[in-house]
Amino acid sequence: MSAQGLNLQHVSYKKLTKTILNDITVEIPLGRLVVLLGENGVGKTTLMRVISDLNKGYQGEISLAGISDERRKSLISYSDDLTSFRSKATLSDIIAFYQQGYPDFDLKRVNELLNFMRLDPLQRLGSLSKGNREKLIIALTLARRTKLYLLDEPLSGVDIFSRDKIISSLVKWIDHDSLLIISTHHLSELEQVIDDVLILKDQRLLEYRNVEDIRQNEGLSVEEYYRQTYLEN
Repeated sequence: MSAQGLNLQHVSYKKLTKTILNDITVEIPLGRLVVLLGENGVGKTTLMRVISDLNKGYQGEISLAGISDERRKSLISYSDDLTSFRSKATLSDIIAFYQQGYPDFDLKRVNELLNFMRLDPLQRLGSLSKGNREKLIIALTLARRTKLYLLDEPLSGVDIFSRDKIISSLVKWIDHDSLLIISTHHLSELEQVIDDVLILKDQRLLEYRNVEDIRQNEGLSVEEYYRQTYLEN
């Protein structure tokens, strides 16, 4: 496998006797913004958790920037649902916890992100709306200086105006030598900022394709290509 980027070789995962992921092989270079697509229940969240080494017992090999053992976890920032924090914890409390737990956590960057998201550090977690809670998760995930960022359906509760603002700025928050993979149902809104599309179907990798290649060679938008490819296979 290449020493650069994210590499999965014949990755499979079962929960009890049920196959969730089946023989997934893909190489994704750094410096890309990738959207992960597929129907609910197809294994998108499981794939992110397997890559992050949170779901144990998978088969196959996973490497990130040349590291193929559990040390790769230190290079991955995966969106946390924040359920481990008490509702009375302030955003500042949560940030302090992240600072202590992650040496690569950038305080200046998280403050910029909170300001961008219009979140008050003195607010309590329990007082946040679903949309603001998701904004906080995005800010905490992107505030680390690392190689791989995984955002799992981060925009579902965010209002359309904030969503557009966040999406248009995703590129500036990701370093050129890092990789962002985001699973979402808001494909049409993300289309102008993503580089590649990764499609799962029936627990398998259906497609990994460059967005510009889709537009030039297929003459389709990414959403049109996704619908067509999903129905034909």
